[in-house]
Amino acid sequence: MLFDAHLHISDEYNKLDETKAKELIENAEKNNIKYLVSNSTCSRSIEENIYLMKKYKSIICGIGIFPTEFKTEKDLCYTELIKNKVIELKKEGYSNRIIIGEVGLDFKEEKSNKDLQQRALLNILQIAKENNLYVTIHSRFAVKQIMQILEQFDYNKIIMHWFLDSKKYIDKASKLGYFITIGPKYLYDQSLVDNIKDVPKEQILFETDYPATVSGKMHTPEAIKDIFDKYCKDFDVSKEEMQSILEKSFNKIFTREL
Repeated sequence: MLFDAHLHISDEYNKLDETKAKELIENAEKNNIKYLVSNSTCSRSIEENIYLMKKYKSIICGIGIFPTEFKTEKDLCYTELIKNKVIELKKEGYSNRIIIGEVGLDFKEEKSNKDLQQRALLNILQIAKENNLYVTIHSRFAVKQIMQILEQFDYNKIIMHWFLDSKKYIDKASKLGYFITIGPKYLYDQSLVDNIKDVPKEQILFETDYPATVSGKMHTPEAIKDIFDKYCKDFDVSKEEMQSILEKSFNKIFTREL
């Protein structure tokens, strides 16, 4: 079984285009990509991804706020939004169709409110722990700080998104039991093979991060097959075995009968 562990059918930049979303979802299904984990980044995208989840059985909804949305103290209210949405969806019977994400730290911009982002992340991790949900973690220009927070918080239901550039921290995350996602960059950068060589297959997931572009190209969910095929070739694992591992990983994350 193949699935896209991280993409954004709804994102912070554009209002949801339902026609485009329908086409994306149907094309994924035609290419045997069974599930799409659509992560949220703002309050609008949360609502839109919930809508998609309720409409399409293949959609898993990520409930999250992108770290750069935390600019002032009043923005901490977003953590309450995440909490309330999680509680609401669990009551409606969607416990196995939700995840918390995309959340984390992003220190790319010099003006980033680093302290506030870290406080928000701790609040969100607490929500995840209280509700026994996996969390998709973003860590741009903040890998060291992310790992420190996660180790101190001591919660291992973690999916490290776009986390391929530091073998040191990949190995640390792997030893802590976190999942590591492999995205389109892996198709173009052979050095990443060495970075992930010691991560157990049982902790590997595949993502496109649609609509992000890599090497000037936007990768739709069908690209999961290319990433998957390359991984199987690089690590000499049969496609049948790796698909079986992915199915078990999916069930572990979502505790769901397929």
